[in-house]
Amino acid sequence: MEEAESQSQADSQAPGRDNEEDELDFSSLSKKDKTIKRSADYEGRLRELEEKIQGLSLQLEKIAPNMKAIGQFETAEERLRSAQNELEDARNHALKLTQDFNSVKEKRKQRFNEAFVHIRDNIDPIYKQLTRQKDHPGGNAYLVVENTEEPYLGGIKYTAMPPKKRYVDLEQLSGGEKTVAALSLVFAIHSFQPSPFFVLDEIDAALDPGNVGRVGNYLQSCVRNGSFQCVVISLKPKLFQTCDALIGVYRDLHTACSHTLTLNLADRFGDEEDAGKDE
Repeated sequence: MEEAESQSQADSQAPGRDNEEDELDFSSLSKKDKTIKRSADYEGRLRELEEKIQGLSLQLEKIAPNMKAIGQFETAEERLRSAQNELEDARNHALKLTQDFNSVKEKRKQRFNEAFVHIRDNIDPIYKQLTRQKDHPGGNAYLVVENTEEPYLGGIKYTAMPPKKRYVDLEQLSGGEKTVAALSLVFAIHSFQPSPFFVLDEIDAALDPGNVGRVGNYLQSCVRNGSFQCVVISLKPKLFQTCDALIGVYRDLHTACSHTLTLNLADRFGDEEDAGKDE
């Protein structure tokens, strides 16, 4: 007994036993583990824990975690931010291009409508002047756009109705009537954006004498008011009467070349004067 008590006292006085830092912390154990008293229960519980550790180890091996995942995630996140910035820049650029496109589109439509309205309003008076007769004020001509939203992408319907005739398609008019309709359109376009000089090549080929005279009078009035100057190639004497000067071309058989004759008709009530002969 004395030896046992001495041994107990020696154990209690052994170094480190009184140091709380060396004591084990069992606070994380479950209530069941804390109440284990028998050695058999302890061994069984130890086996359960070892099996659980082995199972977790196997699961961990199957998962095969990538220890560089955090760095790769940060790299991917940086690339995502860069892509988002590029996307935002692309959106802003696309928005600006869309705005510029719509602005140009609106200007294009505005300019087209400006020209179209002017030509549409002037073509009918010009056509009336070219088709006016003693017993009739003249025909009717008008233009209609087929696409009102984007008129420059669609066609333009041109309708001309000669005096004393019913409405028909432009394709069904005679050659002379088509010529007058075409000249009306040309002169209407000219009124919007004037050209200082015209060269008209046999525009009266399909016209009858009455229409030839009206076309000649219209050209004469345009020249008189300073709208434009023109050279008309024609074989119709009816048109010669409205000219300020005649230039004739003939072939000289002796010299085997062409020559020209000019005749000034500016003063129709004075003496006609031959202005000379040029090669």
